[in-house]
Amino acid sequence: TNDAQRESASTPAVGSRDWSIPPFVGREVLLSSLEDALALAGRGSGQAVMLSGEPGIGKSRTAQEFGDRARQKGAVVYAGWCDESMYTPPYWPLTRLLRNILAELSPPLQRAEVGHGGAVLSGILPELRDMFPDIGPVPEYSPEHLNFETAQALFNLLHRLSDRRPVVILFDDLHCADE
Repeated sequence: TNDAQRESASTPAVGSRDWSIPPFVGREVLLSSLEDALALAGRGSGQAVMLSGEPGIGKSRTAQEFGDRARQKGAVVYAGWCDESMYTPPYWPLTRLLRNILAELSPPLQRAEVGHGGAVLSGILPELRDMFPDIGPVPEYSPEHLNFETAQALFNLLHRLSDRRPVVILFDDLHCADE
């Protein structure tokens, strides 16, 4: 190759967003399966997909690439994750997920989407009380019932969001979450 070819091969492409993200290589079959699941979800058949495997094989990078492609297809993508290097408080991935969702919504939509589940969700996202003083106290349920109601409120929130456009939820490093 000549010098100009070598220089262009080592020069990053113009317009790249984040040079710290490694290129996506060699997992196109898996990504195709994820895109098929997204297409089914877009036709009203909700999907749940789990990527599992040994550390370092590219699960997080695959999820990231899928999230980017889902956005390009019109889906809204939210994430919740744990950090391997820190103590994880209860419900931490869900707390991060809810913060991610609320950050993307306008204030009127925030209240509408949180809906009647706001009181229960404020147990894992205390700032909801400051945002919406009218949501009332966290109900006094048994821990098991509170878990159920929290899951139901989160499900209802995601369902309302998905009425407008497809929603993709990514969770990462859940092995670091609380029991």
